[in-house]
Amino acid sequence: MPGLFSARVIEDFSLTTLKELISSEALVQSSGDLLATISGITPHSKRVEKGFLFVAIPGSKTDGRLFIEEAIARGAAGIVSIDPAPKIVPGVNHPGGSPLPAWLQVKEARQALALLSARFYDEPSRSLNLVGVTGTNGKTSLTFLLESIFKEASQKSGVIGTINYRFGEINRPAPTTTPEPSELQSLLATMRNEGVQSVAMEVSSHALSLDRVVGCHFDVVCFTNLSRDHLDFHETLDDYFEAKCRLFTEILTSSSKKKKTAVLPVGDPWGKKIRERIGPSVTVLTYGEGEADISADDVKLTRRGIRAHIKTPGGDFLLSSPLLGQHNLSNLLAATACAVALGFSPEVIKNGLEAVVVIPGRLEAISNKKGLALFVDYAHTPEALEKVLEMLRPLTIGRLIALFGCGGDRDSGKRPLMGEIAAQKADLVILTSDNPRTEEPQKILKQILAGVIKGGKQPLIIADRQEAIARALSIAEPGDTILIAGKGHEDYQIIGTEKKHFSDQEEVRKILG
Repeated sequence: MPGLFSARVIEDFSLTTLKELISSEALVQSSGDLLATISGITPHSKRVEKGFLFVAIPGSKTDGRLFIEEAIARGAAGIVSIDPAPKIVPGVNHPGGSPLPAWLQVKEARQALALLSARFYDEPSRSLNLVGVTGTNGKTSLTFLLESIFKEASQKSGVIGTINYRFGEINRPAPTTTPEPSELQSLLATMRNEGVQSVAMEVSSHALSLDRVVGCHFDVVCFTNLSRDHLDFHETLDDYFEAKCRLFTEILTSSSKKKKTAVLPVGDPWGKKIRERIGPSVTVLTYGEGEADISADDVKLTRRGIRAHIKTPGGDFLLSSPLLGQHNLSNLLAATACAVALGFSPEVIKNGLEAVVVIPGRLEAISNKKGLALFVDYAHTPEALEKVLEMLRPLTIGRLIALFGCGGDRDSGKRPLMGEIAAQKADLVILTSDNPRTEEPQKILKQILAGVIKGGKQPLIIADRQEAIARALSIAEPGDTILIAGKGHEDYQIIGTEKKHFSDQEEVRKILG
């Protein structure tokens, strides 16, 4: 099957015919040969092969129904659409043409794709310990921490997230944080077939809005936080929250797992809203400093990392982590809560957490001989930038220098907000490009500049990111802290529609030698 992973050999699965794949709750009516053997599922007409089921999704940019004829020409054994089967398809069901393949009319195409994909791969998440993590910030860090705990418990583990999809010796770049359903279920099936026991998955708001994780059976889902992000996709912050909330109120609730747990931050207003909506079939575990099920006291945040006494229902332990800052303490507590929900011992959790030395692009320190504290971080939202700058301030001996930009073709409203925050929290601000895409870089910089000026600073503006990094390093003095924010793990710049290799970490090391 075309895609990131090739998981399925048909004879290994019991569900082989279209009739066996049909989910009655999603079906309106069906016609044609429902005993046709299905060899693959895809919403992409160009990936259709003989025997495939093509799901025609009416997308916001492209309507999949326009490509049904192409899918049939490529050998599709079945078509799934919100429309009834047509009487005539050009080039197909007319004198001299081919017969129309089986046709499923469904209520909602995206949900149908997710349910059919899950059944096609024999419901792989039922056989896995599946943890879903959602929130604006912290998702990637949390999956790294959970992966380390799984390994400490001698479990074969898998991770699906922003940086990559990985398990065993397999490691693939991630085109999207959460794959589309046919790819996701294929990946989960591959993991299951390779003996993976536990999987940590980032679940984006896009994925929840587009029904990508429908059909996934989660054991645990965790909420980290919520702040302004993706308002180019979601109309309002409330809409963004509603998308996140679905993971707890719909997806987790419908899971077939006997024990289902929602992990929520104590005292967080958004977490409180989620808790109010969670049904009785779900257990809630809270985390955070203070009155929480999993909490921390005797906390010490230093330049060397985090030390804290962690309290859990199964026993306490003293944690010493090289990760930095209050936000990472929250991530460590959230990972602990997820691990407690899965039944891991305090000793395993402690050792797993302490084994994580660095998370790519998440406050990633770059050693140097110039006496600088150098960090690359993914902070690309107002709240994330504010938190990391506030964390670095007390650890900074000299000046705190913030270098960042904002992505093009994305929420423009956050640009002046990030500029103002940088001006208030840093001593020197350097504005530069960050994936301008099809927008004019100077336009983006001008919008950020308005916020910087409002915050009382006059920044350096250097559109070329390579030049901006070089300038920051040239003017920095021993004892200064430099935060290079916005791209984190990304090793590319998107300029226009072209994706070019570019890594903040590589540029820093190249310049410093």
